[in-house]
Amino acid sequence: MRVLVGLAGAVLIVLLLGVGDRQVGIFELGGEPGSATLTMAVESCNQNPRVEVDETESQVRLTAFIDRPGLLEGGGDCLDQARVTLRSALGDRIVIDTSSGEELAPQTDS
Repeated sequence: MRVLVGLAGAVLIVLLLGVGDRQVGIFELGGEPGSATLTMAVESCNQNPRVEVDETESQVRLTAFIDRPGLLEGGGDCLDQARVTLRSALGDRIVIDTSSGEELAPQTDS
């Protein structure tokens, strides 16, 4: 019986607080071809997103993550900003959001 109560308590804590990572979408990308800095709006709603980058000569693949939210956390109904620095300038490489598989067109300031 104690084992069941302990197990139920652990499950409840995981549900309330969350555990692990969750991949989230990127909704807007900013950057200039001559710059190595990209900014993005990420579906994370105050969850401190982090973005992993995989670069090749022809493309940049971005994967955004948040800590897996529990039931006590807010939903993904607002956006946070994230920033990454590439190894080299973006140039004419395409940018892919690995969450959706879609190509992201960087919005420039000009």
